[in-house]
Amino acid sequence: MEFFYDFLYCVIAMIISQVVFCVIFGALDQSILQVFKPIKKIVNKLRRKALIRNISFLIIIVLSVLLKDFFKLGDIGLGIIIGFFISLTDVIFETGMAAPRKNK
Repeated sequence: MEFFYDFLYCVIAMIISQVVFCVIFGALDQSILQVFKPIKKIVNKLRRKALIRNISFLIIIVLSVLLKDFFKLGDIGLGIIIGFFISLTDVIFETGMAAPRKNK
């Protein structure tokens, strides 16, 4: 039962941090600085964006677990790190919450 609670804490922390970082990265992307514009130009030229995004998701999971072990973080820390990286890839690949809005 303890595993379930640890998993639940990690998922809740991931969702909250993903929303927070998506708002922050979205504001940085739409500001005058346009921080992610050079990276988006490279990504838009790629042919297999979906494949690269899926591979980057696997790299995110491995990197997050390594950072968790290195810094001796708990489950909430792991959720925050995963949320950070997922929102970063959402902004770069323009998917998820960072996808362009369709105006009707």
